[in-house]
Amino acid sequence: MDPRYESVARRAALVERGAAGFPGGLLRLPPALVPERLTVAGALPEGCGVAIVGTRSPDPGGVLLARRLAAECAARGAWVVSGGAAGIDRAAHEACAESGGRTLVVLPGGIDRPHPCAFEGFFAAIVEEHGGCLVTDQPPAQAPFPSAFLHRNRLIAALSSCVVVVQARVRSGALSTAAWAARCGVPVWAAAGSPLNPLHGGTNRLVAEGRARLLWSVDAFLGKEGREAGTRRREGGGLTGPQARIMRLLRGDPASVEELASLTGMEARRVAAIVFDLEMAGAVRQAAPGRYLAWEGGKM
Repeated sequence: MDPRYESVARRAALVERGAAGFPGGLLRLPPALVPERLTVAGALPEGCGVAIVGTRSPDPGGVLLARRLAAECAARGAWVVSGGAAGIDRAAHEACAESGGRTLVVLPGGIDRPHPCAFEGFFAAIVEEHGGCLVTDQPPAQAPFPSAFLHRNRLIAALSSCVVVVQARVRSGALSTAAWAARCGVPVWAAAGSPLNPLHGGTNRLVAEGRARLLWSVDAFLGKEGREAGTRRREGGGLTGPQARIMRLLRGDPASVEELASLTGMEARRVAAIVFDLEMAGAVRQAAPGRYLAWEGGKM
């Protein structure tokens, strides 16, 4: 194992479900599929996250689009999440890091069994040089198994504020990430292409069946996502009832999702989704890991 990666893996920490620092977005998953614990190397990013996923064997146009999207996200302060695989995943992680952004890799195996193993040095650099993060819900020493790659896609979707599928064949694993995103209420975008190119078979189908928005312009995508994230920052409010209740509570002392659930009588999963949306809109910030406070600069 690469000595740099070995050092990163050795310093990884366990984050238990319900503990401070456990990502609230994961509580949007069905309860039985929310991980009991995560192994985290590096610092989990805060704020808006964009998942960029796709085939392991993209053409040059797919690589260029993934890199452009990731670089623009980094420039706007959004972090990029993907699965660390070759192809679209790697292009997105690299471009985000090179542009000064933070990127999160969701691994399919244990923290000490990175995949692909040839990327160990790259993964170490993401943490040590670029302030990024590696995450897995698999126990140490667990080698990736066939279904683990689909299993981890639920985490990619739930950890993100939107998912972009760049290139995907009809049977691409990236389509499972899109399906999980829909199940979690996370917007999905897809870059359609020529019907003669099998690399666009899956993305074209997502758009044709209404399961994804058409990514026809990078600027339009970033503009729409930014506007939707900011709609709750309008002067005069615009909050739903549950959002307003959460905001009132968070104008006092910092509180965790569990405390907010107890105070409001709402399910923790629902509270986590509301807090996540408010954080994406810039109205709520983490005062400490897992503890949230209304941010007056958000003008909610």
